[in-house]
Amino acid sequence: MSKIWWQKSSYSASATDCLEIATGAEGSALVRESDDPDVIVNASHKNLQSLILGVKLRKFDHLR
Repeated sequence: MSKIWWQKSSYSASATDCLEIATGAEGSALVRESDDPDVIVNASHKNLQSLILGVKLRKFDHLR
């Protein structure tokens, strides 16, 4: 198994409390939360893009 290189946003103010992203097998997108790095979400780039767009458009605010 090859090493996964995780990247976090340069806008993240701390080493914790941030999302990290990496490229997985066959080009999938891997996402994890820095406070719980053992839980990894594996998604297609299209699905990740849809999630990010939904967050930016505040489509999930009602789930608070």
